[in-house]
Amino acid sequence: MRFSHAGNAAIRPTYYSPPRLPGMRATNSIETANALLRDQKPKEALAIYEKIVKKTPDGELGYCGAIFSLLALDRPEDALAYIKKLTRLIPDEAYPHGAMGVAMEMAGREKEALAHYGKTLKIDPDNIAACVRKATILYKADRDKESRECIDEFVKSDMPKGYAGMPEIFSEKIDEIMDMIKSGIKDSPNYAMPVLD
Repeated sequence: MRFSHAGNAAIRPTYYSPPRLPGMRATNSIETANALLRDQKPKEALAIYEKIVKKTPDGELGYCGAIFSLLALDRPEDALAYIKKLTRLIPDEAYPHGAMGVAMEMAGREKEALAHYGKTLKIDPDNIAACVRKATILYKADRDKESRECIDEFVKSDMPKGYAGMPEIFSEKIDEIMDMIKSGIKDSPNYAMPVLD
């Protein structure tokens, strides 16, 4: 995992392809819009995603793409409308709750972002992006112990069972992630987005 640093207060997603949720089928329009996002052309991609949402208001793909596009365009308030609709469509999936966390964080509503990252982690305990964002918000709020506990809980749940008797491995991994959070905040105090390699 590494951090991509934004130069200003805006959170800009660095992974430009919306996730595929179970049961989703791609179409040419979706593939075209996803390619535009990968090429960092969110405005053009958004136009396609909005058409897809109008054609298939009960399909998740258009909403996911529109959300990513709007967040990339630094329009979190606009993204919230799509996120709310997507949450109604797939309430038991982690993605809309994580996206809500990002949008809330971008809008400066960190307390609400924490709640949504927590909900994401309840649905998907292996979601490292939500874990790191939650820990980063806590750390920035001088809640160091809670930040470390968040990472600690994630690392312990993510480690293979054979490592249970090796606390030094947990400690090294936790220290590594906490160092990334601290350096991300130092380099870009407003935001550091975790990117999974």
